[in-house]
Parts: sequence; structure tokens; C-alpha cells
Amino acid sequence: DEGDWAIVVLVVAAAAASYIAIFTELATLKNLPSKPVTNLLVVGATVVVVGTIGLAMLLPVFSMSKQH
Repeated sequence: DEGDWAIVVLVVAAAAASYIAIFTELATLKNLPSKPVTNLLVVGATVVVVGTIGLAMLLPVFSMSKQH
């Protein structure tokens, strides 16, 4: 279905935007007065959450497309 691929494209675009935001955050870590370890933990947790949500959204779409 065309709708399934639209969902996949939207999920991939959202994940790409999230990773761009994460890389921007990583680039500014040097200039922040707080501890870098704390910032790295927040960014690491964000990467894990974004990856988990992305997979949780993509897997049902692919399974639905295989059923047709």
C-alpha cells in the first residue's frame, strides 16, 4: 500500500530529525558549564529512546504490509 510507505517515510524523517538534534547537542557539550558526563548520559538515553520508538513504529508497519 502507498499509505504504508508514507508512514515509513515519516518515521524515518522523524528519526533523522531526532538524530540531528542529538548531534547538535553533542557539538555544544564542550561549551556548557555543567559536567559533560551528565550531558552524555542524557544524550545517550535520548538515542536509546529514539531508536526504541522508531523500531516500535516501523515493525508493525512492515508486518502489516507483509499480510497483504
